[in-house]
Amino acid sequence: MRIKLPHLSIKERLLEFDDWVTPTLGETSRRYLLLDFIAITGKRLSPKDLRGAILIPGFGPRFGVSLSEVADSILPRAGLFGGKWSADGLVLKDIEFLAKMGWIDQR
Repeated sequence: MRIKLPHLSIKERLLEFDDWVTPTLGETSRRYLLLDFIAITGKRLSPKDLRGAILIPGFGPRFGVSLSEVADSILPRAGLFGGKWSADGLVLKDIEFLAKMGWIDQR
């Protein structure tokens, strides 16, 4: 597999990714980014906040984020992937994938 370098124009401050990110690489990157965001923005939740939360096993008891935090805090900061997550509903599919892999726990 050959990966082309992105088009970079310093003068125009333009970085184009569409030509070199394969669908599989983009999907994997998007899912890891979501997992990283949950790990970075997560906190220890109280027992009453567990309903509707996404937890990360291994980060301590009840460590994670609420689903509303994903929508309000994570998606707007996701750069290239934020629009895709919002428009295509991919964030739910990515959450489901991460849960099936055992990397997160949905409540």
